Amino acid sequence: MEFLGYDEIDQQDAYVLNMMAFGWPLTPTRLKARVKHDDRWYDDSPLYAVVKGKAVSQIVGLRIPTRTVDGEETVLGVAGVASLPSHARRGYSHKLFEELHKRFLEEGIRIAFLCTAKSLVAYSLYRKFDYRDVQSFPRAAKPLVRRKKPKGITFRKYWKKDAPEIDAIHKRFTRNLYGFVLRQEDFIGARIKAWKGLKDILSVVETKKGICGYVIKREMNGDVIVEEFVVPSVQNSERILRYLESQEKGDYIMAHSLAGKKQMNYFRSRGYRLTRETWDLIMLTPLLKSLSQRELSRLYQFKEGNFCMMGLDTF
Repeated sequence: MEFLGYDEIDQQDAYVLNMMAFGWPLTPTRLKARVKHDDRWYDDSPLYAVVKGKAVSQIVGLRIPTRTVDGEETVLGVAGVASLPSHARRGYSHKLFEELHKRFLEEGIRIAFLCTAKSLVAYSLYRKFDYRDVQSFPRAAKPLVRRKKPKGITFRKYWKKDAPEIDAIHKRFTRNLYGFVLRQEDFIGARIKAWKGLKDILSVVETKKGICGYVIKREMNGDVIVEEFVVPSVQNSERILRYLESQEKGDYIMAHSLAGKKQMNYFRSRGYRLTRETWDLIMLTPLLKSLSQRELSRLYQFKEGNFCMMGLDTF
């Protein structure tokens, strides 16, 4: 077995691996687009275990800036873990994790994160690699009501010229939060290029005074699913939620990936039923073994409820 990068393997192997595992075709064109539009991706991000010339297992390593109480810290984001069924449970994923961890530690990166779900078989695999649960993605739900929508609020499509204002709004919204809150310039625009469906569910929200935030929402059987709710002003949040709750069809509204304790408490105060523990979760391990769990908790304010990863920041 040997470790090779994407440019060194038969790229049809990578296509098959990703289609079988995720239903997402990794091709040279798509990888090039990811690297171009997403600052977390690099040409060397995918790494493969190759046996007799065939790529049988994959792991993706991303370099992601995070905010800690001590300042900015670049971490390893682990994604795209996949193996061919014919080569599963033979230790290839384990060897890939060890190699990836070693390479990033040599770069001076001390911490690794990944996103997964407790319902997946891979969860127990990650536990064996010393990954520990950080937090779930909390959700809040409430029955929809039938009432008139508040006036003075406009939902519209995202325009390229909105980028500086949307970036500034996100910075204000996350200024007291830690974790995955440092986004590249025109982050939303970059995500739209990487995820074509995003433009259809992303709304810039305006009042008479101008842009006040953005909401990513979609419908599921008439119900409203809010993927991100980024509105710094409490007053505007109130009006926008009333607008979203005043739907003519559907039974419930549910908000995903709430941003820290403050937003969770706000939704609860609005009559939403909060579910803190969900199947989806974030895991972490120190690459530098001298870093204790207590120190990691201090850096990211886990216990204080100030750690944040929203939907568009997942990987």
